[in-house]
Amino acid sequence: MDIRQIRRTNALQLIKEKGITKAKFARTLGKSPQQINELLKEKNPKNIGHKIARQIEESFGLPEQWLDQKQNQDESFTAFSTVLDSYRQAERLAATYTQAQRDWLKGRKHVTRQIEDELESRLLENGLQLLDSGNSEFRVATPSKSLVTISLFIPMPGFTGWLCPPITPMQPDFLAIALIGDYCLDFAFIPREEYQVLRSKEKPRIDINTKDGTASGKSLEPWVNRFDLI
Repeated sequence: MDIRQIRRTNALQLIKEKGITKAKFARTLGKSPQQINELLKEKNPKNIGHKIARQIEESFGLPEQWLDQKQNQDESFTAFSTVLDSYRQAERLAATYTQAQRDWLKGRKHVTRQIEDELESRLLENGLQLLDSGNSEFRVATPSKSLVTISLFIPMPGFTGWLCPPITPMQPDFLAIALIGDYCLDFAFIPREEYQVLRSKEKPRIDINTKDGTASGKSLEPWVNRFDLI
């Protein structure tokens, strides 16, 4: 607790001990209630400077420097101050987290759209006809006119696991994992019968490790850019 906090806390405790209002406290000092409120308010208070601190001590018969030192405060007041400080800190952290979450979601949406566009282009380049797409789900027709479903998963910080649908009819024919490198974008295409092996009844999620290029511990290398599997 720095000198500014100590002075403010002591002033509030003084008002409480004297059983007076902030308005009477202001009158005693010859200040307006607005001035005192600026010094004692909870959020972004102004600093109680040296001159006002000495004036408070003189006006209430306190020793010089009394306001600058931690006092033996009422336990309930101290506890409340601690709770209040923690609450204000939580408020600030929540606001920061909320803004960071908005920025993250905005960035994720932008990245997802770009990668979806790239996958669409690559599918067309490899002779696959795009029939429908949306929400990272693709329906394509192969040269033999077979219909194939592809689910695109983009590993991102905080989201590195793909949750496999519980029943086969809901599962895509291929899981496409976007692998974002320093200079390139690759896709690993894992057929249903093979990604089913990577999950278990106890853990239906398939964990993707982009650093070592694995899915649930198995190398993705055999499936990277294998458009011919589709």
